[in-house]
Amino acid sequence: MVECKSVKLCVLVVVVVLQLALTAHCAVPSNVSVAKRPIFMEYIGASGLPVKFEVPVNKDVDFYYILSFAVDASANGTYNNGNFVEMWSSDLTRDEVAKVKEENTNVKVLMSLCGWSIYNISGLDQPLFWYDPKDKEEWLDNAYSSIMGLVKHYNLDGIDVDYENFERRNNFSSTMGELLERLRKEEQVKVVTIAPFNWMITSYIELFQAFNESIDYVNYQFYADAVPNATEYLATYNQKARIFGVEKMIPSYEINGRGVQGQAWWDSLALIHTQNSIPGLMIWSADESAPLHYYYEIQAQELLANGTYS
Repeated sequence: MVECKSVKLCVLVVVVVLQLALTAHCAVPSNVSVAKRPIFMEYIGASGLPVKFEVPVNKDVDFYYILSFAVDASANGTYNNGNFVEMWSSDLTRDEVAKVKEENTNVKVLMSLCGWSIYNISGLDQPLFWYDPKDKEEWLDNAYSSIMGLVKHYNLDGIDVDYENFERRNNFSSTMGELLERLRKEEQVKVVTIAPFNWMITSYIELFQAFNESIDYVNYQFYADAVPNATEYLATYNQKARIFGVEKMIPSYEINGRGVQGQAWWDSLALIHTQNSIPGLMIWSADESAPLHYYYEIQAQELLANGTYS
């Protein structure tokens, strides 16, 4: 114990000790994230229809367009050993990317890897599977090089992972995880998201658990699970949030598609909001929403910006 030689010294010692104690007590744990602006994400360019970056952007949210898709395959469906090429709409050029980002400083543009399928040269919808590369290091080198080539050419801001078809046993989680770790070392890759749904969730759980620090958000495809109403949407959300964490879980909606539709989605979000804050929302897709004048995108961004869901 320190022996105080004067009253002033004793007071000084007490003050210092109290400051240290208060600092230790008030320190923010390292696993607590700093508050972020709400995120709105929308996939674009997968339908083959003419489409533009014309969704109204709310300045009070961070808006992420997700180009759909870059694929590790040729136009006839032959796998490319990690050499990814763009398959999104030819309307979404590098000049259009530059223009939408210049006009909206809160817009980022990502690209999504794989998706469900491509249309091959015979006009058939051909599903794309994850395949275990024969030479993992060669595949990783090719994937890193080709993806970064696209990122730099289009001046993109991040990557979404949307592989949807898997064999029963695979090395997807370790291979994709190592790729994401490499990409995250690049300053230009600011955001990484993944897009699982229940059918193939095991591979994504393994990826997330092993490489959580490389993944910013989980665009869970509630519509692919065909969740029929708000109550079941909430139950599915709670189940998946226990796996991926509420701070990374992004509720989603498919325009004119599967699962809850219309008012049922707003009701679902209101139920979720009674339990947890919502970091962001995702919609599939701008291609389908254009005839509706982007009604759902406008409303979703307003909800995020205002924080009121009821």
